Amino acid sequence: MNEFLKNSYINMVDFLAAVLGENYEIVLHEISEQNSSVIAIKNSHISGRDIGAPLTDFALNILKNEEFKHSEYALNYKALAKGKRINGSTFFIKENGTITGMLCINYDDEGAKDVLERLAKILGLNCSFDETKSVSQETLSASVEEMIGSLVGDKVELVNSGAILTPAQKEEAIQILYQNSIFSVKSAVNIASKMLKISEPTIYRYLKNIKN
Repeated sequence: MNEFLKNSYINMVDFLAAVLGENYEIVLHEISEQNSSVIAIKNSHISGRDIGAPLTDFALNILKNEEFKHSEYALNYKALAKGKRINGSTFFIKENGTITGMLCINYDDEGAKDVLERLAKILGLNCSFDETKSVSQETLSASVEEMIGSLVGDKVELVNSGAILTPAQKEEAIQILYQNSIFSVKSAVNIASKMLKISEPTIYRYLKNIKN
């Protein structure tokens, strides 16, 4: 993203946060071949992320599937942040047809739901929010470690307990991470290697088999 565009969107992050209020997390991701990460964020208490946080699994899949080529934005999808569901929307920033950034707005509506449910009880109305019908499409992670843990946490727990993963378990873990585009993130192979106690050459071997 060129510097003029970057500064313009950073100012937009500040503006949107001031207008919308503390229940809206505004996030600006810069996307490049060298590194892609959060470069500006407001109301980060919603997800716990900070500048430098990696792209989400949802964003990585957008890049992998090149969905940005057919649309200018993604609206009203569900995201998971610190154990609760929130609503997300993303605008794709493009330069000459190439995506160079994403401007994301994540809305925490728990407070509004609570008020509506209390009011419904007072009025004797039946009002409930069934989250089981909503599928979480995005996990808002503060680090690559957190992203890996959210996807293959059961395998990480086994390793941390002193167990050694079987070849089948290793392959399953790598496949899950690959399907969620985690290895597109800088240093993800190294971090997965340490968390799962799988050597980097072994991870690359599994990746080669999966891609073939």
